[in-house]
Amino acid sequence: MRCALAISNETIMNKMMAELQQARAAADDPNKWEIHIAHIKLLSELLLDDHKGTPAKVERESDDPVEPVEVQQGHEDTSIFDF
Repeated sequence: MRCALAISNETIMNKMMAELQQARAAADDPNKWEIHIAHIKLLSELLLDDHKGTPAKVERESDDPVEPVEVQQGHEDTSIFDF
């Protein structure tokens, strides 16, 4: 079974803007600033790949059902995949 998820360019750009705001807020902490800028770079690459005709998709090749993942509380929300 093959499953593909397409992410809209608008969603990616909104995430980029959120990361930029977080980078500005973390300007006094070089480590946090660099992490947010790296997230922006990755998201930019996704947009560029999509613009070149390579759709930004996540594919999963498996017949196994997706296992639920336990969410841990108390961690800072820094994932670039939080839409």
